Amino acid sequence: MLVPNGERLFILIIVVIGFCACTKSSDTYLQEFYRWNGTEQTAADPLIAAGDDIVPKLLVEIANPEMPNRMTAIYFLSDYGHRDAIPVLERIILNEQEHEAHRSGTLHALAKLDWISGQRLAERYEDRSDQIGNTARNLLTSGIPSTRKRSYRAAYLSFITNGAIQIEEP
Repeated sequence: MLVPNGERLFILIIVVIGFCACTKSSDTYLQEFYRWNGTEQTAADPLIAAGDDIVPKLLVEIANPEMPNRMTAIYFLSDYGHRDAIPVLERIILNEQEHEAHRSGTLHALAKLDWISGQRLAERYEDRSDQIGNTARNLLTSGIPSTRKRSYRAAYLSFITNGAIQIEEP
């Protein structure tokens, strides 16, 4: 199949940009994640593009309540099945000094990652009248939350083109 010159150039540019992106360190991806200003759908693209190498760094970072884009990182770990995050997520939920919205969102993320752990903590908080109590009751009523993963291809193309290329996913 012949590819028109304009498309060849475009493909070459994407390959070169992709090669440059592949040589980045997890620290670089993390800094780009902090600066990323994509849509809610593309918020985790730098983390997805970084791959598994970013996970150990995220496990340290999400323990910091001041981490930029913290809930996006927590949901990334949950949605992509990084079970090493379970103890860190549990500590966030159990810490009464944490912001209530973070604890509630983290409980939801934990239930997506590990239903048994999420259910156990939801049962602990279901009698509360605050946001974490509401989340706990919703989880116990609705069951295992669904997980929607953004494909690596969609995230990577969006990330390396700074959002210029978006792939529609089902």
